[in-house]
Amino acid sequence: MLWISHRGESHDAPENTMRAFRLAWERGTDGIELDIRLTADGQVVCVHDADTERVGDKKLVIAEENFEALSQVDVGQGEKIPLLSQVLAEAPAGKIVYIEIKAGAAILSPLREVIKNSPARIEDLYIIDFKNENLKACKKLLPNIKSYLLSGVKVDDQTKKLTPSPDDLLALVEESKAEGFDLSACEKITKEFLTELRVNDAEIAVWTIDDLDLAKFFMRLGVDAITSNRAAYLRQNLEL
Repeated sequence: MLWISHRGESHDAPENTMRAFRLAWERGTDGIELDIRLTADGQVVCVHDADTERVGDKKLVIAEENFEALSQVDVGQGEKIPLLSQVLAEAPAGKIVYIEIKAGAAILSPLREVIKNSPARIEDLYIIDFKNENLKACKKLLPNIKSYLLSGVKVDDQTKKLTPSPDDLLALVEESKAEGFDLSACEKITKEFLTELRVNDAEIAVWTIDDLDLAKFFMRLGVDAITSNRAAYLRQNLEL
């Protein structure tokens, strides 16, 4: 099972920064997860929110600013918003990078160019997205990169069943040709639920788990990867 550092080792460093990513690599986790958005001048940057208000010392809207302006924002401990190209240039071979798309289809062509011009190995990269239309388009632009459908999972108040159902999730993946699922870590998920998703050897990751007991629960269920803000801590305490 793989341990993926969510926005880097973001429990101990500002999220989506080079400090958080480098900390993950130094601690030897299996990979990182990061979020990407497109700037006004067409640069692919690593930031989760549509603006910098939550993480930065000033509020700028990512899609409305050039990278030069965004690079002046302090997003914690003196860290700046990095370009995806910078992250991929430093990512060690064999370390996974989950790339979560937080923008619309306009980012896909710039993303392809970043990946094309980076030293990163194709087999180390994964595209993850809640939007099935983006996943479909990515499979055409980047056919050799694995993709996962992101989805929340919860218990429906009326039916008391998990939703979306395995059938609904499988229909989306069949449409997008994604290789797997990245699911929210709902404690009501069962072994049977996951088994139904394993058609065509689909891979299953879960997010975001920082609690040891919850991580143990999903390890017993046999997921392929756990994404955590403190992935190194979980692995150190659970892989004995």
